[in-house]
Amino acid sequence: MADFVDGLQVPFDAKETAAALVGFFPALNPEAQQMSLERYRLLEKGEPVPIHRLAERLARHSDEVAKTLRTWPGVFFDQHGNVIGYWGLSPTYETTHRLRTDGRTLYAWCAWDTLFLPALLGKSAEVESASPRTRTSIRVTVAPDGVRNVEPDGVVMSFVMPDRDKLQENVLTSFCHFLHFFPSRDEGEAWVAEHPGARVLSLAAAFELGRHKNRLQYPDFVT
Repeated sequence: MADFVDGLQVPFDAKETAAALVGFFPALNPEAQQMSLERYRLLEKGEPVPIHRLAERLARHSDEVAKTLRTWPGVFFDQHGNVIGYWGLSPTYETTHRLRTDGRTLYAWCAWDTLFLPALLGKSAEVESASPRTRTSIRVTVAPDGVRNVEPDGVVMSFVMPDRDKLQENVLTSFCHFLHFFPSRDEGEAWVAEHPGARVLSLAAAFELGRHKNRLQYPDFVT
């Protein structure tokens, strides 16, 4: 696949980039893949997820599930020990990036999350976001198999390859805070010029990156 950087067409290897990103997270055996996907599906209901509810879905002991979750980066709990955020999705922590599914509003940690989460949830989402430069409203319908109804027409996404160690310390500040939607390539290029290491991707390239990420991370469940 080719994309554009500074107006020039350059190669962008979505599968290679996805493989590098997946390598920064815990390797998931089939049981762990199921745990991860069930957690997403429970969070999609719009409420914090008690550990015992996830354990029931997996037919495992709550203590065992809790121990596993606390060894993974990017898992957030409330004061009661319920999961309130996980690998890009939260039902309660409000962000600029919103997904609406089945009448419920959920929140993504970055623009890219909104492109790969619908496939994992198995349903389309109405996405609303805003440019960090001009606060221009951006609306996209994301189906499990692609992007639909993009407003405005020229929407692009910023992307940066994170540092592994910093990602383990804080996935939000080292990665998520650099992935945004912009209403035009010019506005996106202006933003990445102020953020060394960042680049602009078309929505097609960003969606393809997410598709490969899902397949590599959940090989036993995603085709």
